[in-house]
Amino acid sequence: MHARLPSFLLAARLSLVPLAMLAAGHAAANAPQNITVGELARLPEYCPDAQLFETRGSPNAPTDRQRHWVSVMGPTFWAVHHYCWAVLNSNRSERAGVNAQQREFLLTTAVADGYYVLNNSTADFPLLPEVLHRVGEYNMRLGRPIQALEHFEKSKQVKFDYWPPYLGIAEVNLQLGRRQLAIDSLTEGLKAVPNEPSLKRALDRISKPGGTPTTSQAKPASARP
Repeated sequence: MHARLPSFLLAARLSLVPLAMLAAGHAAANAPQNITVGELARLPEYCPDAQLFETRGSPNAPTDRQRHWVSVMGPTFWAVHHYCWAVLNSNRSERAGVNAQQREFLLTTAVADGYYVLNNSTADFPLLPEVLHRVGEYNMRLGRPIQALEHFEKSKQVKFDYWPPYLGIAEVNLQLGRRQLAIDSLTEGLKAVPNEPSLKRALDRISKPGGTPTTSQAKPASARP
């Protein structure tokens, strides 16, 4: 039996149901097309085995590799293709030649796919803190700092020693003119994850006049299976 969701995520899940339903229909009909070998190589290692990437398996008849990922992630693996789509669309939003409207669409779609996974995950899903962080990151890039902060905070609550949300929280607070809160977040992060280079570099920068923390768009492995 898989663990139940924390109360704050359960409440969030209820509020996300309409959006998740939209994501399920919209994203299924608008899954990323023409995925190249290079794009696939930039995705997490489990993505080629996820649903709609790997067409040979199913929940009732998984391939050997899918069976492995289910043993690692639990049943949420069967929803993780939406997270793979989110990462892919985020990567596409950074390509040269993407205009502002296209970028907003790609990131908004990434948020919706992230919500789909959150709405269909168990509390012990090992990628939960990472997905929450990524949704916060996408909101940040969409110019939604309050929504970003909410997801960074939830990510930290799920796994206190997962360092990226501390950096994200610092970025939001600095953007909102709350430098001391940004410093506090980085200091808290270093207590949870001593000597984490990204947090140390960010704290060093932010402590200088006019300094800013490093970007939260990192690819940490601590929450990956």
